[in-house]
Amino acid sequence: MYVVCHAQLIGSTTQPTRSIYVMTSNTELLYCTEITDEVKEACAIETMHCMVRQYAADNGISFEDAFFTFATSSTYQVLFDFETAVWKERPEYIRSLFERFLARQYT
Repeated sequence: MYVVCHAQLIGSTTQPTRSIYVMTSNTELLYCTEITDEVKEACAIETMHCMVRQYAADNGISFEDAFFTFATSSTYQVLFDFETAVWKERPEYIRSLFERFLARQYT
């Protein structure tokens, strides 16, 4: 699993290169000069896991129940649609999207 630690542009102003520092779940720091779909997916999964775990704890439900509810939401689809760039957001932002989805669903 990966967690985005820092993203930046490097290089000259005419030839910038996107780069990203990625922290693995075992705290190994990696440096990537290309943000592949594999890295995006790993970041999305780690962010989702953190958000769902906290959401479950805050609402007194099992991780499995929280995960099922999230995985069947449109927020899940947006998170894994890499064109939206939501994969690089913090768990708190993902949760706010998810809670807005739930509020719309139950009103």
